[in-house]
Amino acid sequence: MKRTPLIIGGIAGVAILWSGAWYAGKVLYVEPRADAAVEQLRSGTTFFSFDKRSVTGFPFGYDVAYEDVAISDASTLWRWTAPLIRLETGLADAGEMKVTMSDASVLVIEAPLLGGAADGSPMIFNIASEGLEATLTGNATDNSAVIEADNVSVTQKEGASIVTGGEANLSSLKATIETQPEEGAYLANADAASLTIAYRLSTDGVNESFNRSELTGVKIDLETKALSGGDLGAIIANDGLAKVTVSTDGYKGEATSTGGPSTPPVSVTHEGGKTAAELSISDGRARYAGNAQDVEMNVETQALGPFPGVAFVMDGFEMSMEMPLKQADEAQPYAIEVELDDLAIDETVWAAFDPQKKLDRSAMQLEVNITGDARLLTDFQGAAMTQSPIDLETFEIAEFELEALGVSVDAQGGFEIAGDASRSSGEMEVVVEGGLALLDNLSAAGLIPVEALGAYQGLIAQFTVRDGDDDKLTTKIESRRGQVSINGLVVSQ
Repeated sequence: MKRTPLIIGGIAGVAILWSGAWYAGKVLYVEPRADAAVEQLRSGTTFFSFDKRSVTGFPFGYDVAYEDVAISDASTLWRWTAPLIRLETGLADAGEMKVTMSDASVLVIEAPLLGGAADGSPMIFNIASEGLEATLTGNATDNSAVIEADNVSVTQKEGASIVTGGEANLSSLKATIETQPEEGAYLANADAASLTIAYRLSTDGVNESFNRSELTGVKIDLETKALSGGDLGAIIANDGLAKVTVSTDGYKGEATSTGGPSTPPVSVTHEGGKTAAELSISDGRARYAGNAQDVEMNVETQALGPFPGVAFVMDGFEMSMEMPLKQADEAQPYAIEVELDDLAIDETVWAAFDPQKKLDRSAMQLEVNITGDARLLTDFQGAAMTQSPIDLETFEIAEFELEALGVSVDAQGGFEIAGDASRSSGEMEVVVEGGLALLDNLSAAGLIPVEALGAYQGLIAQFTVRDGDDDKLTTKIESRRGQVSINGLVVSQ
């Protein structure tokens, strides 16, 4: 029984030491670090203000709460306000910090940021979130964050603005961010079950367009190296890296335009399956690539005449483009590729100009591969360009294949066009199969006057070589320092 006072005294001593250590940590470490973080924000391009700061969380951690927070940049063209931001960390969390905020906040965007007048009405957005939470870890050189939310929605308040009815909704968000600021290295990836975006746009207050898109299975990845202060020019100059990839499991959307004096009202609906896009800068070169599957689009116009619009479906679409961004001693390669797979026009469109079904309605196929060398006249550094910064020196059609209207077209060739493009040198061969049959079908459909059919046939006979009795026509185009010939017949010099 005599041990009891000693045990009680020991517990009391530990409690006193624990309390002292907690308060010492609050005064000597947590509060100064919180103040330093705020001052660091204020010393840059971001303005951070609050009405009250408090530190609680005794006895197992620290809870730093900022009330009535406002954040903006140096331009003051946008401002975000929230009633509360809370930073929580446990005594044994080894640098880990959890950040939560009010379920509701407000974002204000001034009109000039969207091209409006200085005295134009701002856009005001109410932001609501469910389960939004960020976990931060790191030190002076390496930092990471994990952000999760059940739902985040942004809704524009009613009022005059260039953009009205704006809304965005993001569900089941999970994002991871890793940074090494001294190296200009940033890694980020985000997954979301769905993303919906909608808005109305009117630049003149009269004509208006409306857009709404719904994406599912959204994935976004970002990677940079040698990024300095958000300047892409630093990445180009230092042969660094900036890469963004976006993919979705599917999408659908709609758009309308009220038109104007010279354009009729238009409405568009579209949907599709998996999509992916990439935009990157690496080793002084840029690359863009995108693809989409199971595309459906319907465009309707209220224009007078027999052609109401266009509707089509397409199994797949792919494109890519690669080009240099830095000057070099030698010309550098560029490349453009496009592929359309099974592009089929809706029957209602065909009926508008071929009701007698004289034309072949088979789905269109297209493959294009263009390469060559180009010389940059100036680096792409984000400065305003008064003239084209790139000069093509060679142009090569590595592949061109088209199948449409019952005709197949193949073309290959290349030209040296450095200096005066009008005095290029090179050659190209074009092979068309089914061209004569198409001419007859166009005439039968009433799209070529019968009296003009002979003239078109004469031109084809003059500038093509026919393979026996087959409907296969070949044209060879040659250019020698500006002297152009077709199948040996000089047509320009």
